[in-house]
Amino acid sequence: MRSFKLYVVTVVLALCPIASLAPLHEGADQIHPRNPSMVARPPDGAPIPRFRLVSPSQLAAYSGIPVPPTSRLQARGIIGADHRVLYDTHEYPSKLFGRVLSLEPCCPEPWLGRTCSASLIGPRHAMTARHCIYSQNGPVRFEPNVLDAGKIELSYALDVIMLGTAEGIEVPGDINKMNGCAQVNDWAILILEDRLGDRYGYVGAKEIDPATQINKQLFSYVGYPTDKEAAYTWDDATRRPHRQDGISVLRAETCEKCCPLLTDADSISGQSGGPLFSMEDGLVWQYGAGSGSADFGSTFASGPHFVNAVAMARKEYP
Repeated sequence: MRSFKLYVVTVVLALCPIASLAPLHEGADQIHPRNPSMVARPPDGAPIPRFRLVSPSQLAAYSGIPVPPTSRLQARGIIGADHRVLYDTHEYPSKLFGRVLSLEPCCPEPWLGRTCSASLIGPRHAMTARHCIYSQNGPVRFEPNVLDAGKIELSYALDVIMLGTAEGIEVPGDINKMNGCAQVNDWAILILEDRLGDRYGYVGAKEIDPATQINKQLFSYVGYPTDKEAAYTWDDATRRPHRQDGISVLRAETCEKCCPLLTDADSISGQSGGPLFSMEDGLVWQYGAGSGSADFGSTFASGPHFVNAVAMARKEYP
């Protein structure tokens, strides 16, 4: 029996009840031991986001609406060899990708939290994995292209949009019992305080075309892996982004007309929520958000709800 891991960085493992929207359920591995040095308090006045749960019927109203990217703006499941490389550049499209931090006040330590990866998908919109949102009781923030501890730019989430059901966000402990659609809706959209997308640009969103995009090295993946840099704290930038190119989608499950996507991407904790994307005619198109990894591949939330949610977020939260 092989264990399938939700790859989330648990800054401090919870020893008290947590009102999590997407809790680690039986069979999913909680990783990283308790480490008090990782505990930090966010600044006073950091906003607590409102949670907006949407239904499939609400998202269906946005079916077929294109969600294009901006043009270039002026301004650990490892399969064989590890193909991730440090992505230490300010060149386009690096600013479109970033890191998410989600905290929860709890006991006995003052704060518990997770770090994940994300992408800008609109003028003030960021996409990450749903299981990266620790709870409804703490702040969530997005940081684009973290490279320098002394120059962290950030924006707090005012709202979080996710599907109003737990269906399609779970990963069974026994991979043989996985129904193939378990992670299709493991996505969340952050509505940010600041219009970072107007400054840096943002990705578009598409569903994969199984007829032309399966088993071809077309995709890239950017995230903040925990095995590549020093330990993370809320206030520094000791973990930097890594990128892998030449990724293939091995399988697109038939769930609600599409995905999730099983790929040959290398991944580990901290890369959850990172974008699976393709550069097409100079534009960045995102096809999924990192959800989980195992020794046979990494999976990405994707599909029609994923794309329609971006269209809805851009229209309802301009």
